[in-house]
Amino acid sequence: RWGRATYGGTGAGRGGAMVGGGGSGAAMLGGDGAGFRGRGGAGSGVAGSWVAVADGIGAGPAGREAAQVAVGLAQVVLGAGELTEADVYRLFDSAYVALRPWWVQERGGGTTLTVAAVSRTGLVIGVVGDSPAYVDFGAGFELVTKPKRSHLLKEWLGSEDRPQPWIGLWPWADHEIRGVIVTSDGVNPHEVRSLAADGSAAEIVTALRSARSLDGDDASAAVAVRTRGPQEKKWGGTRGREPTEARDTGGRGREGGGHGG
Repeated sequence: RWGRATYGGTGAGRGGAMVGGGGSGAAMLGGDGAGFRGRGGAGSGVAGSWVAVADGIGAGPAGREAAQVAVGLAQVVLGAGELTEADVYRLFDSAYVALRPWWVQERGGGTTLTVAAVSRTGLVIGVVGDSPAYVDFGAGFELVTKPKRSHLLKEWLGSEDRPQPWIGLWPWADHEIRGVIVTSDGVNPHEVRSLAADGSAAEIVTALRSARSLDGDDASAAVAVRTRGPQEKKWGGTRGREPTEARDTGGRGREGGGHGG
């Protein structure tokens, strides 16, 4: 059983309005604000649960709209799928097909997308862009995606290139997975790493809301925490943060650099 919550807070830069996936039972914390250009989502189905953050880029409303498209597709693709690695790849391909015409039409805008899907077999995380993901393997939340090293965004949804997402797999047989947090890059990573999946998803989001955003940027987060049933003695295996499998399928930013992020 998983509890989920999402949060959006307004700052000075790229932003994050949030939404809970239809029928997901996600707690709604935060709300829409002027200048929001991102979106967080949470949902569940027969196969399991998922959380996602899409952090919009670009001037005007285009970034916000691109993020809305990405999270809307997550609700459709993941809500109807088995939450497998193939479903996560399918989501990124669907977002590419939907948003590439914006590049052709020189509309501008685009979005990052990070999604974490929890199924009967384990945890799958997929990333395009710089929105990080954290997992609690039993000792508090720790970063499992690549750390951000530059303000230049090398890859995003809405460019001319087909996305090459990083995919990490953590099967239940190998890993104890207590919770997962996906955020925009405006959420201070030190604040996230100070937390653990000891309370509810809503309590974790409340703690993140009280923290200062990083460099005054807007902050969005989606949280899922596992609640152990009365007959459940163990949550998973004993391996740590390193995924059992990880696929870095590229990062083909356009020649001449990337997009500011």
